[in-house]
Amino acid sequence: MLKKYLILEMVIVVAFAAMAYWQSKNTPPTYRASARLMALYQSPQSGNSGDNGSSDSHDGSSSNGGTSYAEGGLLSSMSYMSQQLDVLQELVQTPQVLDPVIKELGLNATAGDLGGAMTVKHSDGSLMVDVSTSGTDPQYIVNLVNAVSKSLSKVMSQELGTTTKLEVIREASGARQIGPNVRGDTFRGAIEGLAVAFVVALALGFLDNKIRDGEDVKDITKSPILGTMPKDTSLDGSEAPVVASRPNGRVAEHVRRIATNLLFATKNDVKGANVIVVTSGMPSEGKTTVATNLAVAFAENGGKVLLIDADLRNPSVAKQLGVNGTVGLSQLLTGKASAQESIQQYWKPNLHLLCVGHRVSNPSLLVRSDLMKALIDQVEDQYDQVIIDTAPMQVANDAAVLGQQGGGVMLVVAQGKATRKSVSTVHNELKMVDVPIIGSVMNMTSLEKQKKSDYYYYAEDTQAGDQGADAGKRALFGRFRKAGKTGDGEGSKVDRADDASWRDGAEPRVRRSTSHRRNA
Repeated sequence: MLKKYLILEMVIVVAFAAMAYWQSKNTPPTYRASARLMALYQSPQSGNSGDNGSSDSHDGSSSNGGTSYAEGGLLSSMSYMSQQLDVLQELVQTPQVLDPVIKELGLNATAGDLGGAMTVKHSDGSLMVDVSTSGTDPQYIVNLVNAVSKSLSKVMSQELGTTTKLEVIREASGARQIGPNVRGDTFRGAIEGLAVAFVVALALGFLDNKIRDGEDVKDITKSPILGTMPKDTSLDGSEAPVVASRPNGRVAEHVRRIATNLLFATKNDVKGANVIVVTSGMPSEGKTTVATNLAVAFAENGGKVLLIDADLRNPSVAKQLGVNGTVGLSQLLTGKASAQESIQQYWKPNLHLLCVGHRVSNPSLLVRSDLMKALIDQVEDQYDQVIIDTAPMQVANDAAVLGQQGGGVMLVVAQGKATRKSVSTVHNELKMVDVPIIGSVMNMTSLEKQKKSDYYYYAEDTQAGDQGADAGKRALFGRFRKAGKTGDGEGSKVDRADDASWRDGAEPRVRRSTSHRRNA
């Protein structure tokens, strides 16, 4: 999911980093100044003894009056004073400390304004106290820190009557710049952008129910991606299958790759391994286009191939290939036509078609009938590859029924059209009846990125393909389109032969008509 929106994530991270960099570069410099004070112990008797007491305290004596350490010992005195120092942060924010500072410096501010900017820190067990503040005017904050330190020392030592005295031992002499940290701010901006990008990617992933790439399909079906079929004008149904009409083109190579991967993905040790059921989750995902092109690709290699149009509700094979589909599967299963009358040759002698024929009132009964099972059992032995184009699973579960007799189902998924729900529904229904998904084909994918890398190998086909496609189609298959226009079936690609039938266990004998031989 995160990988799918990688470009968007990178844009968000870069945008946040750039914004942080710009803000940091345009932020005025910030300075900090600090002064250090030392806490000393003074006896209650000398609380107002002035500077003499302070001077004596530096000698560390415990007699002669003045300040001295508590008789209880040095450690207990330090602990006692440390407890009194805990209130300094609150004390430095009071008017008692800040009003004299405001008057001394002539500030147009209140104690509340200054108090929030002052910071007092001391470590546990230490008698050192640091008073600091920050701002954009370095000289101002130096004067402010020194004035606050003196006022705090006076209040703590003389006015409160405590046994702790504060003495300034280091005034602020200058301010150091503490910001902005351009590099650090930029890095933090990038981290924030990364977090936002992560949330956006997750949200888009949950909201976007469309299938965008093969990884989505693999995650759902747990089956391999056999290949991709690009969105190309040669696959819009106006031309013959690309392996025949544009054999040297890039799209034809996509089809051949799918055919090869399908052979490797199919388990040869199961009955009906050569029977491949093709379906999709929803209508208009291009399953018939994939099935017809796949059949031609298998036939190109010399194998004996039968393409069956078992989508009895919306047959498309005959229309897409431009053949006469008035006689086909429905007549064959109901005994109104023989195999020789129903099966016709296409393109090569080893490629046969079994179209739907006339529509039937209850397609599901016909697909589930014993006659359909007998037909599949027979053609399985007579052909190297049997491709069955079935209805989308959203319409009917014919693919699940026929898949039980074959090697499995090949799922066609249209990029940007199929949804996670539709693919998941297909997977669950097939899993319920123990029909494996051999693999999936990503259909209607974009070729923009691949066109540049394929330029060297397919440049000639790209330039000449559009001009030669229609002419090649007419030369190869024009006779079949002409035959398809006849209403009674005369002149079609099959000779009418009533001397044998698949019901008798005989292999269908499909022959070209005399007119076809002349055209060839």
